[in-house]
Amino acid sequence: MFNHFFDDDRGLAHESTVALFKEIAAGKYEAYTSTYVTEELEKAPDEKRDKMIGLISEYSITVLAPTDEAARIAGQYVNEGIIPQKFLTDGLHIAIATVLMMQDHTWRG
Repeated sequence: MFNHFFDDDRGLAHESTVALFKEIAAGKYEAYTSTYVTEELEKAPDEKRDKMIGLISEYSITVLAPTDEAARIAGQYVNEGIIPQKFLTDGLHIAIATVLMMQDHTWRG
């Protein structure tokens, strides 16, 4: 998602991402990411990395720490064949969001 914000050659993906960030800035959504994402962003080339990481502070995006529960759930996704092992990081992204939703009793989807 952070990548799409700056890649204006991605058409609708770019436009939709920019629109989402505008809604976040307007207070329509509370945005979260995780250290799983920030670790991936750290691997990008310097200039692009700095821009993408800058979005986190610019839009007051909360960075969630990994949890044992998220790791357990991601492992379950892989074991059940929902997510291939080679995409375990994607499973961790999904699992940390799942854990957050389970902890937030006010979440209504």
